[in-house]
Amino acid sequence: MTTTLPAPTLLGAARHAPIAPDHRTFQGLAQVLLDVRLVAGLLALTWAWVDGQPTAVLLALTTWMVAMLLVLLRWRGYADVMMRHPVLHLLDLGVCSWLLAEAGLLSPFVFLLLSGGLFTGLCLGRRGAYFFTPGYVVCWLLTAAVALPAGVAPGVAFLVLVVVPVILVAMLFGGGAFQAAVCAAARLEESLQREREVAAVAEERARLARELHDSVTKSLYGMAMLADALPTTIRTDPEAAIARAGDLAQAARTATVESRDLLVAMRRADARVSAAELVTQTAERWRASTGRPLGCRVEGSPRLDPAALYELGAILDEALENVARHTPREVSAEVELTTDTGWLVLRVRDAGPGMAGSEESAATRRGHYGLLGMRERAARIGALLDLESAPGQGTTVSLRVPLGVG
Repeated sequence: MTTTLPAPTLLGAARHAPIAPDHRTFQGLAQVLLDVRLVAGLLALTWAWVDGQPTAVLLALTTWMVAMLLVLLRWRGYADVMMRHPVLHLLDLGVCSWLLAEAGLLSPFVFLLLSGGLFTGLCLGRRGAYFFTPGYVVCWLLTAAVALPAGVAPGVAFLVLVVVPVILVAMLFGGGAFQAAVCAAARLEESLQREREVAAVAEERARLARELHDSVTKSLYGMAMLADALPTTIRTDPEAAIARAGDLAQAARTATVESRDLLVAMRRADARVSAAELVTQTAERWRASTGRPLGCRVEGSPRLDPAALYELGAILDEALENVARHTPREVSAEVELTTDTGWLVLRVRDAGPGMAGSEESAATRRGHYGLLGMRERAARIGALLDLESAPGQGTTVSLRVPLGVG
């Protein structure tokens, strides 16, 4: 008996998938919080100097700010420690509490303590918030016992002894809740990206299977028919047999070319290849096959999903084929891949004879559908294709692919 287990849902995968501590989302949040804390520390240092605080307070605060700056500048190295070990957060809590006790509860150091609670919750999550809640409350109450003047008004005492501890606890759990929300969003996005990649690969495999059936399989079937008829033709009509043998050889060459094209297409469909690698490899292959010079300039290494990557490679192949077919061998050409505010831009330029705008329509009417096919491929992935050409001024094919496709 076979038992079918339910497939994990996308939300389930998002809930349990691990997330790296140096995830770019946490890098950004940590940088913002540390920037805020450094600004608060700078204001507190200015206040302490103007207020005439003891030298020990100034030195302690300066040391604290240097430590925070080092953590900020080397976040990739300290991320794992900050997010998995509470020792540094305990040290931060102790330093901020001591500074408050020395400078007074109404000093700017209170902002360091509040932002420290938020940062601790963000790094350690809800479990860390439960762990640090007693520590923050006890440290604040001890600080209040030392720094709170005797005989204060009941309203001030209630604010210090009740409201501020509640705010500290809220900061801790607010940071933990924010971490949970960010984790869920990041994991869900990663799961969706994996789902898109799997779907794109499956679609690409189905397309390659159709092309295999429409090209190589038919060629092989024709070769089999020619081979079956060849013995009989040799006995009855030797001259026709020679012609059939030539047809068989040509069919074999055609099948070889079609197989090679499919292998190249499968390489383009590899999700591990970036657009930059694809463009570079295609340019090198074109130079080797044509023996013509070709400039290639690539900036950045964006990745596209397999469907968009395949269409980009097919458009590039067709554009280079047009250069080889319609320009003299001595004409220079260049391939350029750049990014421009959310777009991946591919340009193929040549200094050939160019053409008038009406020639594209005329070529289509004569049965040459290369440019039309390029436009259709671009439309399938939501890209924009533009052709700039004029007699005697060369041709530029520009493809703009939205990076959201990949």
